[in-house]
Amino acid sequence: MSAAVNIKIDNQSIQCQSGQSIIEVADQAGIYIPRFCYHPKLSIAANCRMCLVEVQQAPKPLPACATPVSEGMVVYTRSRKALQAQQDIMSFLLINHPLDCPICDQGGECDLQDLAMAYGRSRGEFEEHKRAVEDEHLGPLVSTEMTRCIHCTRCVRFGEEIAGMPELGVMSRGGRAYIGTYLGKGLHSELSGNVIDVCPVGALTAKPSRFKGRSWTFKQHAQLARHDCVGSHVYCHVQSHYTDAAHTVMRVLPRAQEDLNEVWLSDRDRFSYEALQHQRLTQPQIKEGGQWKVVPWNVALDVITDRLSGIIQTAGADQIAGCIAPSATVEEGFLFQDWLRSLGVRNIDCRMREADVSHDLNVGLGPRLACTLPEIETHDRILLLEAFPRRHQPMLNHRIRKAAQSGAAVLSWGSRLQDANYTIAFNETLPISTWAEHMATLVKALLQLKDDQVYQTLSAALEPLEVTPTIQTLATTLLDHQTPPMILIGETMLQHPDATQIIAWAECLAGLLSTQLSWVTSGANTAGLWLSGCVPHRAPGAVPLPKEDIGLGTLESFKAQLKAYIIHDVMPDLDVMGSRQALEALNQSAFNVYVSPFESSAARDWADVILPCAAGYETSGTLVNATGTWQTVASALAAPGEAKPAWKIYAALAAWHHTETQLKFDEVTAVAQAVEHAVQSAKAQNKHDQAVLVPEAIQVTPPTLWGVAYWHDLREDTLVRAAPALQLQAGEDVAYARCNTLTATTFALNETTYVQVKQGEGQARFKLKIDESIANHTVQIPMTEPVSASLGLCTGPIEVEACA
Repeated sequence: MSAAVNIKIDNQSIQCQSGQSIIEVADQAGIYIPRFCYHPKLSIAANCRMCLVEVQQAPKPLPACATPVSEGMVVYTRSRKALQAQQDIMSFLLINHPLDCPICDQGGECDLQDLAMAYGRSRGEFEEHKRAVEDEHLGPLVSTEMTRCIHCTRCVRFGEEIAGMPELGVMSRGGRAYIGTYLGKGLHSELSGNVIDVCPVGALTAKPSRFKGRSWTFKQHAQLARHDCVGSHVYCHVQSHYTDAAHTVMRVLPRAQEDLNEVWLSDRDRFSYEALQHQRLTQPQIKEGGQWKVVPWNVALDVITDRLSGIIQTAGADQIAGCIAPSATVEEGFLFQDWLRSLGVRNIDCRMREADVSHDLNVGLGPRLACTLPEIETHDRILLLEAFPRRHQPMLNHRIRKAAQSGAAVLSWGSRLQDANYTIAFNETLPISTWAEHMATLVKALLQLKDDQVYQTLSAALEPLEVTPTIQTLATTLLDHQTPPMILIGETMLQHPDATQIIAWAECLAGLLSTQLSWVTSGANTAGLWLSGCVPHRAPGAVPLPKEDIGLGTLESFKAQLKAYIIHDVMPDLDVMGSRQALEALNQSAFNVYVSPFESSAARDWADVILPCAAGYETSGTLVNATGTWQTVASALAAPGEAKPAWKIYAALAAWHHTETQLKFDEVTAVAQAVEHAVQSAKAQNKHDQAVLVPEAIQVTPPTLWGVAYWHDLREDTLVRAAPALQLQAGEDVAYARCNTLTATTFALNETTYVQVKQGEGQARFKLKIDESIANHTVQIPMTEPVSASLGLCTGPIEVEACA
């Protein structure tokens, strides 16, 4: 720890740590010093000079951001000398500024506007022509007015230091200096929207909300991001003054939470709010004679009640299945399963993208991280197994990047190379068909380096395996330190048809390294839905059910082709592993209910009743993130038309059926309390003990051609797919199947033709892109394209051929 020093700022005695800057100490003491270029999360640039202060015995004013404190230092922030310097700097900054506050989106919350009023002169002395700068197109998310730029370089430093992509830089010099991308290809970082927040003026603003409202007319609501397992904190700004836009989200900004997203936000979380004004369902509808008809809520609920009751009487409750999106709230999940279980339904699941779910029987409270996000930064080795957090969990990736910057070795092993914004110490691919074999081989390599009696019993099963130099290098690196590494299991591994065996060997790996597996999960609330009872083998509180009470998972229920399906905020043609099986089951079933905020042309083909529900910020509820943190927020606005919060829909359906549900709820807050009580009760009774998977012997087989399912981060759920700006940012590349040159040459494929992918009885045609980051014998298949629905699981054996 640094030594304590005593200083004075504006005659106030302060004890602080040596090495701190004057501006840091002043902020901690509540003494404001004006600034533009200084940002607590960025490096010091000291190029705006707005924070000049008088330091006793110094010959001239000094920048508070770049001047470290020392014992006995005396600082004046409001002296005549300091104020004169600040006024002079403000005059320089305004020389070329266009002074167009009335039409600037930053107006009313602009640092330059505020400081010009507080520290500027009433009249400028500059009478020459102002400089104008041509605006550069940075893409669909960030709008530019670079004539307003004061060259604080916050955006440049953000790209270099936080985003890990130096996309913006200072071009030219002197009076001709400007900020730009040089190549003119826009911003592509998954965190690019944060340049809007760090810009102290109106040079960089949000393009989707440009000219749509004034900041002082917005009402601010604390909310949570709904797309990944981090649960970033956000502020949702809703138009409050104008009646025609009273229920419109105007923008979303990061809300500081150091343990989760710090002060940053991913573009997906920032701009997905646009979906709330697009493709919305607003009225209950039923299908009669093949035609859709708008009906009152009571009629829709009557139809559901009568039809499900009839199916239960004639075929039994096991002929009904419920599928709920992994981003649904705890309240929605609990009342969804509570209603269905009260009818005798056992087939309830939130796992949309798992082919082999038998390993889930052994998971304690559910899949989650083994540490907090800040603790990730303390690891010296991080192993990513089929995990690609940069695009899918950007704020988790931010922690891994900080660990790498501190010297941690990040090791990646998967079906494609890691597209990381930090140094990867080990970045290797392997054919997805050989995952179990390679995982077992890594265990064998560790056993050769470490004498462990517990796992030596596996020697016979490992005998046929040969440790390659690559695996030997990885094993050596993992054992290189005394502290245990972090092992992160990605979503793609769970899509493998043999996931249970792969995970069994991964658990052996974790045991040999004295660590635990960490899981990244789909959606925003997989952990919370496990606790709510939205998996077929767990009751609320994640209490294991007796074997005879365990129902079917999502994929199993679709393969079984049941009589009725209740689908909550899931588009089976785009969101489900095995979408062909899903659509076949839905098209042959007797009755289907689609509950969602968003329109779906595919759902209109197979659904019999459509119920509109509230989306994202329109509903109050609780999310549990991957670290087990419970977070509850109130709704920011009402849903459009007759759409209702989903938790109210399921509570009403339970009442309509006159069933004896576990509890009766009138308030949303009581639901999460009931679930949390169930969790604590189960913990007290030790009902969450985790069983150990026993791996089977490995048979060595040559790699075969497999497909691997891929969901693009900007098209992976119903909310982002309905957000126009994010779809423009995603571009057309998301529609391509991808393989490397070796695979393309082996099967006579090239980018000038299409590739026909066959799997079982299904087939689909894609454009092909040669991508050297993809593993050998592997074709990456875009699951967010409607054509993919004609295939099977996608992650599994395939056949390919070139076609016109």
